[in-house]
Amino acid sequence: MIQTSLSTLLSSYLWGLMLLVGLIWLTGEWHRRHRRRLERRHDVICRLCHEIFRDPSSESLITCPNCAALNERRQPREL
Repeated sequence: MIQTSLSTLLSSYLWGLMLLVGLIWLTGEWHRRHRRRLERRHDVICRLCHEIFRDPSSESLITCPNCAALNERRQPREL
């Protein structure tokens, strides 16, 4: 049988628990960013009025619903 003190056992348990919580948090954060990136895939920003609107079509030229200007589809930039 392995002999260990109570303080060593508790500190090992706490370090393992902190590592598990950290990994769960990092996984959740990655999933949240991935979902947001997928949601923003169809967002278009008008070059004239700066209106943000969603267009799920695959057309390269999109008409703004606010000012009727033609806009090219571009990849949204991350802030």
